[in-house]
Amino acid sequence: MLRQRPPFRSSWMGLSLQMLTGTLILAIFGLWRGDWSGVDLSSVSVDAWLWMAYLVVPVSLGVYPAYFWLLREVKPSLVSTFAFVNPVVALLLGFVILGERLEAAALLACLATLAGVVMIIFGRR
Repeated sequence: MLRQRPPFRSSWMGLSLQMLTGTLILAIFGLWRGDWSGVDLSSVSVDAWLWMAYLVVPVSLGVYPAYFWLLREVKPSLVSTFAFVNPVVALLLGFVILGERLEAAALLACLATLAGVVMIIFGRR
């Protein structure tokens, strides 16, 4: 049924509806499970709100649309490598920006992950 529906005039409309639908579904499940009963927004620090904005704004306005653009432009196997690279980037950013410890096992895991991504990208051409 949805495959027969004509596409939206704006790709932003489709992206926005996906994000809003996901938000609504998660909020409903959160209410159903009682997850909101323990939330006290007044106890959330300003730093936490700023980090949340830092995570939400670039992702919703930049990364998410770029991901769907890539899905149209390249093979899905290449686009799927973001799922492997994102944790590596997060780990390295925590190390560089926040001064978190990066132990040898985590570094080896990063290298193994990146080696796997390289094999996906450059394998079977």
